Amino acid sequence: MNEKGPRVVHIGATPATVEQVYFPEAEIVGDVGYSLAALAVRLEGKLPNGGALLGLREKILAKLAERSTEERFPLTPQRIVHDVREAVPSDGIVTLDNGMYKIWFARNYRTSVANTLLLDNALATMGAGLPSAIAAALIHPQRKVLAVCGELPRAH
Repeated sequence: MNEKGPRVVHIGATPATVEQVYFPEAEIVGDVGYSLAALAVRLEGKLPNGGALLGLREKILAKLAERSTEERFPLTPQRIVHDVREAVPSDGIVTLDNGMYKIWFARNYRTSVANTLLLDNALATMGAGLPSAIAAALIHPQRKVLAVCGELPRAH
């Protein structure tokens, strides 16, 4: 990004939108899964500290799982996401409105089937959860669909 900042490689299905605070040094444009697999093959054995990355995924997943099975009231956001994940089949579709809980779902809701967690990533589209769920149910009538709508209450 700059001389003192991190070196950034943009990997995405579309080219980067270069801005004042985001200007990658290099880009890999294409299917993200295939791109990452091809990059991994080319980098295998060539990273000087690559071994340090081996346990990183497990550490991240363990951190995300913290508090996901706590039995307390009020429920933790992690527990709610965990319970939704347990209740919804792997091909089920969860749609989200825009609220603070969206961050918890984006971080903690693990998917194995594409397009099964539908959320507005940055545009703050309020009220999109229900119409997104209706559209998903019309497109995939054989799948379970869950809309998460509303907002967490504020502490007083």
